[in-house]
This record gives sequence, C-alpha cells and structure tokens, in this order.
Amino acid sequence: MTAMKPHPIFSIIMPSLNQRRFIERAIDSVLVHDDVDLELIVMDGGSTDGTLEVLKKVGDPRLRFTSSPDRGQADAINRGFAQARGEVLAWLNSDDEYIPGALSHVADIFQHDPDCFSLYGQVDMVDEFGRVLKRYPTKPWNDKKMARKCYVSQPSVFLRREVVETCGPLLTNLMLCLDYEYWHRVADVYRWRTIDRPLALTRVYSQTKTASRRLRGIVEGCCVSRHYFGQLPLRWSIKYMCRRARLQPKRYFTSPKKLTAWLAIPLVMPRRVSPQAAPRGWTKRFLETLAQGAPQHPPLHAQPRMSAAILPPAPTDHEDSPEVVVVASEPARFV
Repeated sequence: MTAMKPHPIFSIIMPSLNQRRFIERAIDSVLVHDDVDLELIVMDGGSTDGTLEVLKKVGDPRLRFTSSPDRGQADAINRGFAQARGEVLAWLNSDDEYIPGALSHVADIFQHDPDCFSLYGQVDMVDEFGRVLKRYPTKPWNDKKMARKCYVSQPSVFLRREVVETCGPLLTNLMLCLDYEYWHRVADVYRWRTIDRPLALTRVYSQTKTASRRLRGIVEGCCVSRHYFGQLPLRWSIKYMCRRARLQPKRYFTSPKKLTAWLAIPLVMPRRVSPQAAPRGWTKRFLETLAQGAPQHPPLHAQPRMSAAILPPAPTDHEDSPEVVVVASEPARFV
C-alpha cells in the first residue's frame, strides 16, 4: 500500500498597517487551524495605532512578524514570500478572515491532486462588524470574462510555492489591482482550479483602499486588462465614465458640450490606454513603463508572459529605518 503524502505546510503572509481594530480577528482566523502545519508571517508597515502591542500578546510560536516602513502592500507581501518556508503560499489582509476548516480543505486538494498548482474558492463579503452582506460573484476562470471583471476574490487564493517562484513577485507599482494583474500572470502558465465552497470573509467598509480610491482602481484595471488582452473591454470604460460623473458632476452635466464629452468617454478610453499612443494626463502614470517588462523568472512548465510595471516606482527613502523583527513570545530585536 502506498503511503499517503502528508499535508503541505502553509505560509500565510499578512500585510498590515494600522489595523489594530481587525488584526486580532484575522490572526485568530489563521491560528485556529491547528489541523494543518502552518506559519503566519505578519508584515507590518510601521503601525502607530497599537498594532504591535496586539501582535506581541500572541503567544503562538507559529506567528512571527516584522515592522518597518515599506513600499506598500505588494512590497510587504513580496518580502513575506521571501521569508516563507511553506509549500503552499497565500496572503490574507489584516481586515479579512479565513473560515474555520478552510485550510484543511485546501490541504486535502493539494495533497490528492498533484496537478493542482493554483486555486481559489468562494468568499463572503462582510461589513466592519462582521455581518454578511453577500457572496462575492466568483466564477470559474475564463480569460474573456476576467478581462471585463475580476471574479477571483483574493483571500480565497492559494498557490503552490512553484507558482510564485515561476511567476515572480507582485508588482509594487500597483496599489489596487496588484492581485488582478497577478491572477492573469499565473493563468499564462498554470490552470486555475475553482472550489465551490466558502474559504474566507472579505471586509467591505468605507476606509478600505478599494472603497476610497475607486477611480484609481478602475484606471489600473483598464491598463492591466488592455495589457493582457490587447483591447479594452467596454465594461471598464463604462465604469470609468460613471465614476468620473459621480466625482465631477459639474464637469459633465452643466452644458450640452460637456455632456457630449462625457458620453464620448467609452470611445476615447480604448485609445488612451493603447501602448502605441503617446500617453498623456492620468494615462501617462500608468502606461509609460508598459514596454519595459517585468523581471524574468525561469518557468518550470511554460514561458510566462510577464507583465510590466504600470506605475512609477515608489520612493525608497525608508530603507535606512530600523526594522523590528519579532517572533511570538520572544523579545523584539532590531536589524
């Protein structure tokens, strides 16, 4: 009789900045999974709201954390992946949560299906008090549908280590669509598997990046979609059109000429995000580096189509700041 392979070890990366209100629940939702081997690496961006005090109180040796300024969420996740020791990698934002039993279910799939390298499941959207609002509209992976809208909810995504080693790090130049871009990059090399089961809760409230910077998210989505699929789906143009109207109604609805300009946005947008056109205005920030390409990483199955950085690099003047490195139940040290 062939011996059953043991469950894979999970490395969960948790980027955080001033999330004391939610981070304890997020940590508990990971550490409650005592039926799988895991490590939780919290990458704190230098919180000043008491988050570190919460982290230091956790007495579980599976948790370790660092605290220092970073270049944003993608940078924090990349640094966490570089420290990870597990065979299955994932990241969970510090205001989201896993559902009990989620990790053991994912472990069973990876254990029994060696051809599964990347998967995602269902996610419930909850408010700031944890009340369920609705189910995230998850669908099986389809290139054409994903060009129009993201059907993959990030907290439910799990990747074998090989995927990250093959596809490379997240783009630090993206603020809101870093995950949307990465899902496309993974799909160029691996097949996504969809699980028809809730794995996580994602929190929706007015202070999130997604809610407070919707226009930027739409612009990033436009550029990512155009970059991967060669054309801009109409849905992205309509989203941009509606958001501009909500933010600047006087600019578009005070004269027939201005109204005509607003109605023309879906016709103008595809041309504005074309890499062949000279970028101008807001487009310049997102497209001027498209042709440069991301660092190449040798693939194991096929040559991935690597995406390019879409925004100018963030400042790195924080690099001289001391980094607090802490393992649960151990004193802090500086490096």
